[in-house]
Amino acid sequence: MEAPTEDLFTADFSAALKTLVALQNQMATPKCIQMGVMNGLGNSRIKIHHALFEPCGEPSEKEEEAIELEQDDIEAHKGNIPFALTIEDWPVHGEDAKAALETMKDKYFVVPIPAYDMHGDLIHPTFYRRRLEGALVAVCFTLTHWAIGNKDAGTSSNVFTADIINLHVLVTPRPTVVTPRKRGRVPAFDPMSPRPANKTPAASLNKI
Repeated sequence: MEAPTEDLFTADFSAALKTLVALQNQMATPKCIQMGVMNGLGNSRIKIHHALFEPCGEPSEKEEEAIELEQDDIEAHKGNIPFALTIEDWPVHGEDAKAALETMKDKYFVVPIPAYDMHGDLIHPTFYRRRLEGALVAVCFTLTHWAIGNKDAGTSSNVFTADIINLHVLVTPRPTVVTPRKRGRVPAFDPMSPRPANKTPAASLNKI
């Protein structure tokens, strides 16, 4: 994530950065390297994370019952229609990605990003790039800290991760501007290269 271009939210993003830095300093082990969440020039960006695929496990009967009851309560309260997506339905591009996805069947399950559009509707994975890239969003995330030591080097690191809880689109991405072209008309000469003003098209072109 980076600072929004809208002036209305620029100050909020700066305040969020300062709060995030303060939280990391409180959690960090002194005199250790910090890494993980802040990046970009001058640590001006926040790197957020979401695991789209998780390994299949076998929860106990109590865990399954608790999950079902919790989901039933949510659906009853909000009237939600449950959304489920399988590995087979996951949208991919390219043969390599398809082959990799094939090896994940029966080993992983899909966890779609809890990303919602301006109307509060869940964004389908097919439209992640189209509707999220360049959009102004409000993001809720958890901040997790690990103190990891390297015995051989005698050094330690403070590793942070920001895991998405949910995100909501406030302003949709700006549309890509495409210059309209007159149907069926193509310049006879490259308009990007210089050409003498007195040069005329070849006769053969005029006869086409």
